[in-house]
Order: sequence, then C-alpha cells, then structure tokens
Amino acid sequence: MTMAYYELHDGRLTKTTGVMDSRALAYGDGFFSTMGVHDGRILCIDGHQDRLTLSSARFELSLDVKSVLAVLIDLAVQMGEGVLKVIITRDRQAVRGYGYADGRAVVLIKLMPSPIYSGVSFYDGIPYQLAGVAVCLSERLSLRTSRFLGLKLISAHEQVFIQRELHCHQQHDSAIIEGLVASASGEWVSGSMSNVLYHLDGKWHTPPVQACGVDGVMRRVLMTQYDIAERVLLDEDLMNLDGLAFCNAVRGVMPISALTINGVVHPLKMNGFFTKLYHQTHPH
Repeated sequence: MTMAYYELHDGRLTKTTGVMDSRALAYGDGFFSTMGVHDGRILCIDGHQDRLTLSSARFELSLDVKSVLAVLIDLAVQMGEGVLKVIITRDRQAVRGYGYADGRAVVLIKLMPSPIYSGVSFYDGIPYQLAGVAVCLSERLSLRTSRFLGLKLISAHEQVFIQRELHCHQQHDSAIIEGLVASASGEWVSGSMSNVLYHLDGKWHTPPVQACGVDGVMRRVLMTQYDIAERVLLDEDLMNLDGLAFCNAVRGVMPISALTINGVVHPLKMNGFFTKLYHQTHPH
C-alpha cells in the first residue's frame, strides 16, 4: 500500500493532498504578520519589516525580507484597501519528526480586500476607531521561553479560547469590542487580538511583554511616537484607570469607554486618546 492522505469529515473519508506534511500545520513551526492596507499602502511597514527580520532570525529561517516586502507592497497597491496576511514557515525537511536540517522558508500570503477604513479617522497615519467597551476575561496566556518572547506565533491555541470567551460576552453586549487578558502569573498583558495602553497617575503605559504576549507593530509605533513607557498592570490598578485603549497593526487604536470587571461596568473618565496624548507630549 502506498502513502496516501485522507480527510475524515462528518463520517466521510476522502483523499486529500499532503497538507499534513506542512510544518505550519504539523508543528506550528513559524510566525505571521497581519497588515492593514489603506490607499494602496501598508500601514506601519517599517514595523512589519522589523518583525519579519527578528522573527525569521529567532526561527533560524533564511528569509529575504526585502524581497518579501517588495511583493507585499506591490500587492497592496493592487488591492487598494483591506488586509494582507503573511505566514512564514519552514519548508519540508529531509529529516523525520520535529527536527530540521536547514532554514528554507515558505512564504504564504493571503489578500483580503475590504473597505475596512471607511469612516475611520486617521491621526499621524494611525487609524483611530470609535470607542467601545472592554471586559476582563478569565482565559490566560502562558509564559514563553526566551526564543519566542514577543513573537506572533502561528501556534495560537490560547487565542482560540480567548476569542471564544470574548464572543460569548459580545453575544450579550454588542458594545464590547475587546477583552483584557492576563498572564498565567496574574498580570494583565494584552487584549484578545491586540496590545494594551492604559492611563494611570497622569501617564500612559503599556504592559511589558517580556514573559508572554506579542510585541505588536502598532504598540512599538505608539511607544516611540508618544514616549509610552512599560509598566506592569495589576488587579489593584484596574479600578484606578482613567484611560484605556487597545491597539493592533490593522485596526490601529481602539479607545475604551468602560471596563467590565467581575460583571460590574466601570466607566472611564477619558476617551479622547490622541487628544490626551497630544497634551501629555506637547505641554503648554
């Protein structure tokens, strides 16, 4: 009997291709980046270049980042507006099992044309969404080893259950746009699909991602552009917040008008994220 691949779905067995041999599927051996495209341009393209460079080095992959970016830039021009997603994984190897013999990379690209920025305001080239509500989630993020700190891994099983919990909350309250997620050690680290920015004691902060979470492209841009410092976010801080926002490279900044903690809604005093940042960084 020769080697064959099958898919068993709803009790039906059908032959399929060799997708099981993909290291992305079999081992989660790789990383990805999701890019917003507006007016034919990739938002925060320098940040995505840094991510591709750093992540491929951590995975010991041979990747011509400039050539990949050139292709993505061309596709962005053709698409006009929407989302580009790129997955970088290791090519199939001659050795069996988890190990690898070389760093040949496979680049997978998905185009999703959509008028996602219709009606969205831009400040300094950054999308600024309408304010919404956030909720503290119970699902947590595990701590990472040093090799994978801050990377956007394609092995995202934790986010599957985090997103599921968020969707359950959204079914009861359509105003909820994000969930606040803690690490296994109890520190609040990120959103379900984003990084966190919070205003406390007169300053903007973002939780560190040295132990877990993703060092997001938009997070890095905002930290640099507005001099936002890292600070651990703990349970006792939540009741004292007077500003909260989430951010990612596609949606930009998502201001939060209220945070639900243990079922109780706590309104936030300040929603004008960029206005507050401007006055903080440009004092009279």
